[in-house]
Amino acid sequence: MTIRGSWWQPDGTPICAGVVNSPLPTAQQEEEAYHGFLPLPLLLFIISIPLPITTSFNLGPLRLTLYRLILIIFIIPCVLKVFGRSKTHIFDYALFFSSFWAMFSLIVNHGPGMGIESGGIFFLESAGPYFMARAYIRSSKDMKNVVIFLFAVIAILALCAIPESAAGLRFLQPGRAYPFIEDRMGLKRAFASFEHPILFGVYASSVLGLCWYILSIKYKSLVKRAALCLPLFVGTFLALSSGPLAALVSQFSLICWDTVLKFLKKRWHILLVLMIIAYVAIDLLSNRTPLKVAFTYLVFNPHTAYYRISIWEHGIVDVINNPVFGIGFNPWNKPSWIESYSMDMFWLLLAVRHGLPTVLCLAFSCIWIGVGMIRKISAESPFYPYKMGWLISMAGFIASGWAVHFWNSLFVHFFFMLGIGGWVLDLTNEESS
Repeated sequence: MTIRGSWWQPDGTPICAGVVNSPLPTAQQEEEAYHGFLPLPLLLFIISIPLPITTSFNLGPLRLTLYRLILIIFIIPCVLKVFGRSKTHIFDYALFFSSFWAMFSLIVNHGPGMGIESGGIFFLESAGPYFMARAYIRSSKDMKNVVIFLFAVIAILALCAIPESAAGLRFLQPGRAYPFIEDRMGLKRAFASFEHPILFGVYASSVLGLCWYILSIKYKSLVKRAALCLPLFVGTFLALSSGPLAALVSQFSLICWDTVLKFLKKRWHILLVLMIIAYVAIDLLSNRTPLKVAFTYLVFNPHTAYYRISIWEHGIVDVINNPVFGIGFNPWNKPSWIESYSMDMFWLLLAVRHGLPTVLCLAFSCIWIGVGMIRKISAESPFYPYKMGWLISMAGFIASGWAVHFWNSLFVHFFFMLGIGGWVLDLTNEESS
């Protein structure tokens, strides 16, 4: 396959008109797949994710939010649309099975009543956003507009977070009884429109890679690119939480590595080798495991590191003892000195609550999509920004799941971001063929 010509049209969208003997979508084909700015269900869904919890309402035993209502309406059409295509993918089936097994595990642990009710919500909020992204994002213009809109939402939230952090002025959730959370660095931790600052921080940090590569790539100046992404840095910082900050720093580090060493084709292989060497060196030279060392240096204080390590050491016992169906909502094997039964590790909690099949199938989908892109990624491709942007954003998002539990709207956002990767991999496979 030969690629020639410019990567970008004057309006900033990638072109593929210079591709010879390739099944890549032409500009005309992309226009035929283009729905306008964004399909209305997708637009409403993205708006609904950061809406405050105070906008929800109860319908019997169920708490309904706008994004739940949208997913209830569209989940079946979206699933049928994805599986009704001429070519389906193993990672779509793996994600579907992961969500189904989580629901089934709750039925096993708590009976049909509670299991179907709570498990159905899990299925709705995991498979729903994933298949909505898979169904509605079908062109580079769709993808770019999603990123634009996510960026705009985060920029508004970051702007509102400034007076909240500096003076405690909370415009987005008036009248809400906020839980007490101690200040850090002389600032209040910003909730913005979320239930907890850590959720806001992860949400703000989750699209740095996408914004850097898709929105700011047209700027040659690194300063201008960083300035464009400033709202993401501000929002993440004002949450004043180590998990989101670590995710943001990891994304920015990968961006710097890619930018500085772009003349090296094997730069990612080099990075992988260096990471393996670092892991082995820490394991040999330290009296602590690499995981404990990582937690120590990625949190604000030693107590938080010890807390995370204890959660892992005790939570993994429940996984070993209940590997298939987990323990559901039953109390986990926490240390006696930890008062709360919450578990601040997304990946571990999935295994503890729903069993290994749920977390392994989800991990399989993430790895299959990521590795599929990495194997066929080329800096010469006109769609390189989409691939690298998603890979770096999801690397930070996935990594933050080891120090943060995703719940409510952030949980939904994670699966939506994973669904975006499905389209990018579709594009990668078409390009390589």
